[in-house]
Amino acid sequence: MASVYNSSAIQLERIPGITLNAAQSLKSLADQMYNAVAQSISYGIDIDDLTKADSDLIENLQGLDYLRASTKNSTSKMKPCTTNSCQDGLHQPQGR
Repeated sequence: MASVYNSSAIQLERIPGITLNAAQSLKSLADQMYNAVAQSISYGIDIDDLTKADSDLIENLQGLDYLRASTKNSTSKMKPCTTNSCQDGLHQPQGR
């Protein structure tokens, strides 16, 4: 779903068998799903009183942002990782 959300209708139309109308419908559905999830999730962080969970969340989000930025527009396939190996990489992103 994230791929559809992050694509334009024009990009989706380039997929064989997808018409512009179907691409626009897919894009609209992905946008609606994103908004529904975004509205149902909330997490507050008190900057003056960070818990370990808050710090871990911030570190993991920074790692995910680094991963997203470093793989943007990449056509290479990523290897699946276990929870531990992913977390190890997220806590200490390379190149920063």
